[in-house]
Amino acid sequence: MHLLLSQFFMKLKRASDNQVLLSNLLIADTFFSRLIGLLNRESLSDQEGLLFPKCSAIHMVGMRFAIDVIFMDRSRKVIKILSKFPPNRIMLWPVRGAYYVLEVKAGWCRANRVEEGDVLVWEE
Repeated sequence: MHLLLSQFFMKLKRASDNQVLLSNLLIADTFFSRLIGLLNRESLSDQEGLLFPKCSAIHMVGMRFAIDVIFMDRSRKVIKILSKFPPNRIMLWPVRGAYYVLEVKAGWCRANRVEEGDVLVWEE
């Protein structure tokens, strides 16, 4: 994805059934990785995702494609999903209680049956 991301090829799983949902989870935890995010990308594959810790809102200014956006609390429970969030949009309000934001391919949540209330886990 991007060389400024600190951790590569982490796996994302659903806690309830231990199913691997992503094999290439990257964490944006530096100033530059958070600033750039997915701006340099044309698309995401079904196995790629970008995780923002300590985050409760996003913007899509400069993005070239829609994504699914998953907001999780500190316990990694999904509290809100924005499906097929379009490019060049800005969230006006942060999601209350969100601590992590996961960006994945548009339609990914539906295809993987990820819903509010699910707990998603990864190794740090």
